[in-house]
Amino acid sequence: MSALSPSENNRIIFEGHRVEDDTSRAFYQHDLGIVAESNTFVPTNPTNTAEYGYLKTLVMRHLDWDCRIPSPFISVYGDCEHAEREAERRARQGRHNVVLREIIVTEDDLPATCYSLQWLFVPELLEDVLGCEVPDFVGGNADPEFLFVHHIPKECVCGFRWYS
Repeated sequence: MSALSPSENNRIIFEGHRVEDDTSRAFYQHDLGIVAESNTFVPTNPTNTAEYGYLKTLVMRHLDWDCRIPSPFISVYGDCEHAEREAERRARQGRHNVVLREIIVTEDDLPATCYSLQWLFVPELLEDVLGCEVPDFVGGNADPEFLFVHHIPKECVCGFRWYS
């Protein structure tokens, strides 16, 4: 993997991997980083029934790969092996431009360039916050999945590997 490593004194807060191809709903832009399809408001700290319901709708739509409604989320796997298997699966299916991107968020990133960076762990979000189970249509993808809200700055995209 082509990589830019964070400095040794810079503590890593999050490390994950994103798989993209020509059909991906969020994509890498060289000047910005990874950008979600939608910039709609996401109530990451819901305070009332309406916000909980809206957050649940947004998350369920995003997790349903057959749903083509623009999503404000960017999926990132917390487990590298899972991400590699997903990239290999997409390449075997004949998808084009399959790439695995390494995402590293450090302490220095948060105040400097990523002040608005937010991410949610899917199983915890569904079970603990929204009070529902991971839907069957998601399969095993939700277990290592994190959802970033709106964008992942280019400073946090530290490496990549092409699969097709």
